[in-house]
Amino acid sequence: MSAVLAVISAVAWSASNLPVVARRELIIAGLSSIAPLIPAPAIAQKSKLTPRNSKDATAAAKAYQLSKPSEESEAFQAAERMRQEKLAGTFKGESDLDLKNRLLSGPGVRTYADALAKGEDTCATSFGCRK
Repeated sequence: MSAVLAVISAVAWSASNLPVVARRELIIAGLSSIAPLIPAPAIAQKSKLTPRNSKDATAAAKAYQLSKPSEESEAFQAAERMRQEKLAGTFKGESDLDLKNRLLSGPGVRTYADALAKGEDTCATSFGCRK
């Protein structure tokens, strides 16, 4: 459609007996020819996986909010004691820096420099070697 209008408008400048097509009409024809190529908007739907509001669900959520906390585990109590001692400055255990160094230098952990010092070939085990 737009190609026909473009041809008609091009010929209209030279031949006076053909109808003249205005720029506005050409733009409208061009946009209407492009319109089918623009994708339609997606239609959003509520997920069926999310629970719907119901009186039972609302009552259960409210009961959970108002319930008392459960028993504290031994691990939680030990961590809480350690946290309180650290805040008070009376903690006699390992400092955070010592703990980090111990964990990072534990068994199975080694640095790149250690591997090179042992003479290991990095290209033998790496797929990204550029030798």
